Amino acid sequence: CDLTTGKRGERCPDAFVLSRRDGGLRARVCYSACMLTLYGNANSRAFRCLWMLEELGLEYQHIPTDYLRGAKEPAYLRLNPNGRIPCLVDGEFVLFESLAINLYLARRAQSPLWPTAVHDEARMLQWTLWATNELDPLLGVLSRQLRLSEAERSANRVEVAAAAAALAAPLRVLDTQLTSSPYLLGAEFSLAAACRAQRSWRR
Repeated sequence: CDLTTGKRGERCPDAFVLSRRDGGLRARVCYSACMLTLYGNANSRAFRCLWMLEELGLEYQHIPTDYLRGAKEPAYLRLNPNGRIPCLVDGEFVLFESLAINLYLARRAQSPLWPTAVHDEARMLQWTLWATNELDPLLGVLSRQLRLSEAERSANRVEVAAAAAALAAPLRVLDTQLTSSPYLLGAEFSLAAACRAQRSWRR
C-alpha cells in the first residue's frame, strides 16, 4: 500500500495481505490509509456502497473480498469481527453494514442526497430501513439461488416460491408510493432511492 502515509513509494507497517481463493496475492491493504477503502464484492450488498461512492464522486480504493473466504481471514476480522461484507475504512475509522456506510458517506461528503428538512430526513430513514426489513430478506432468498447447483435449487423450491409470493406485498407498497412522484421523497433522487434501488436492481 503506497497511499497510507500520503507519500507514494512508502510502505505502511500496518498493511496486511488478503489472498485470493487460489492462494495468490490479491492486494496489500492498509486500514490506516489516507483514502477511503471499501471491502466487498460487487455482486453483494457492497454494490450499493460502490454505487454511492461513484454517485458522490469520492476517491476510493476497492478491495474485492469474498464473503466465504476473504471475509473470514484474521486480518479482515480485525476490521469486521462479523466476518461479513462490506466494510469501509476511512483513516482510523472503520464501519460495517452497507446502509450505515451509505449514510455515513452522504454525511461525510455533505451531499444533497442527504435531505436538509427534518421531515424529509425522517422519510429517508423510513424508506431506507423499510428496504432492509421488507425487501432485503426476501430478495436475499431469491438471489442466493444464483449461487446454488441445480440440485440445491430444486431442494429450495418451496422456500423460493414462498419468498416470491411474499415479495408481492412490499412491492405493492413501493409501487403505490411511486405513483405520485418519480422518487421516494418526491421529484429529486435521494439517498433513500439509492439504498432501495440497488436491491431491486439485483432482483
